[in-house]
Amino acid sequence: MGDAACPSDDEFRRTLEESLATWSSYLDTQSEDSLLPRRAIDLRSLVVASPSLDKTTSFDCKEQGSLYINGVSIWRTSKGECDLQPKVMPKQLLLAVGSRTNVTLSEDAPFSDWPGVRGLSGYDKGNYLSVLYLAWAYILSARWVELLNSSADHECHMAYTAQEADNVLPESDKQSVIEVDIGDNVCEQEALWWRNLLCSGDGWDATVDYNGRTYLSPWSVSANNAGLALATRYPLSAESNSSGSVVALEYLSRFCVHHRIYAQCSVALAGIFSTNTAKCYRDT
Repeated sequence: MGDAACPSDDEFRRTLEESLATWSSYLDTQSEDSLLPRRAIDLRSLVVASPSLDKTTSFDCKEQGSLYINGVSIWRTSKGECDLQPKVMPKQLLLAVGSRTNVTLSEDAPFSDWPGVRGLSGYDKGNYLSVLYLAWAYILSARWVELLNSSADHECHMAYTAQEADNVLPESDKQSVIEVDIGDNVCEQEALWWRNLLCSGDGWDATVDYNGRTYLSPWSVSANNAGLALATRYPLSAESNSSGSVVALEYLSRFCVHHRIYAQCSVALAGIFSTNTAKCYRDT
């Protein structure tokens, strides 16, 4: 019997293939069966046992192109007749990366047409996955900066980097631009946050300085020339401090309420998590 806590390479690959087959089966939008199961958007069950982070913890990092920390996971059995000792498994965790992850938005990509969720109606009209994905990338990166700044060995920064020119598409691309409506009752800071998210270049940086080198948040993504822009032009000041994770989450929440988005927000969060996981396995 294989070790469920530490699967072999073949078992891990087989699980990935089964997951791909399961998700691919939902792409046939001609059938009622194409609706996603409710459990597919239930992220609480995945993170309910996540450990809290001790802000006073100090740790060393290992540099291998990206930045890693060494940790362990401890597996124990539930109470019963067996008296098995805990199993301690070493694990190298990705802390920061050396470059952004390039993402491409395509009209022909899977889930370009949102299939819907069983038992959930009246929500998620249209498809906002790409916008939500970019929003979650920022929110997680902002939280990463806030937590990592508590370490004396790491100096973190979060800043907007978009220039006004980044929000002006070439004439040849204007016909394919997707205008994103963020509502009318938004403040200048909120509109600025969305502008930096949707700009044609890299609109923000989340960095950490360690041992004389600069690394990026694991959720730093680059979607250059994605063709996204605000539906309304807002008068914005030239400079402003970047929004923290709590404030950014409020902006995203208001956007979801405005468009009655529910399931897509969870799926986009799972998507940005999987981007980070894929990069970790590729680097190690």
